[in-house]
Amino acid sequence: MKQIFKNNQFTTKSIAEKFVDYTDKTKSSCWLWIARKTSDGYGTINLKNKTMLAHRASWQFYKGEIPNKMLVCHKCDEPSCVNPEHLFLGTQADNMNDMKLKNRRKNIGCAEKNGRAKLTMEKAFLIREKRNQKIPLTIIAKEFNVGQSTISRVCRMENWI
Repeated sequence: MKQIFKNNQFTTKSIAEKFVDYTDKTKSSCWLWIARKTSDGYGTINLKNKTMLAHRASWQFYKGEIPNKMLVCHKCDEPSCVNPEHLFLGTQADNMNDMKLKNRRKNIGCAEKNGRAKLTMEKAFLIREKRNQKIPLTIIAKEFNVGQSTISRVCRMENWI
């Protein structure tokens, strides 16, 4: 915790005081973190000599513990928001689905729009045809120069829909 000098004595700033000092609640319903941020715009806070994301700290402070393997996600899609009413717990898959539904990151996981994509919609159709013919995943994966898991996701209609 940050040491501050007050009335000729050193005192420790509480997490509640940090949240008051480091948030701007005046412009919208979001509580915008105005202190240190990551390059992606997520607030960071130092608690017990450990740096953590401010929205995760907000969840812990206002709502309680974060279960293992759970993320603290934003309903408002504002990375610097720490308003606990704008946050929800979810898995990585939940967060990616939320991102996809809200069309936030257009170039990630979006078929041919993804600059790193090795497949096309036409190839995805061919992959499904080959799989329907009972050709093993390993052979299809080699043919299209992608991993078996990619072929499996294409066949299950998780990718390249």
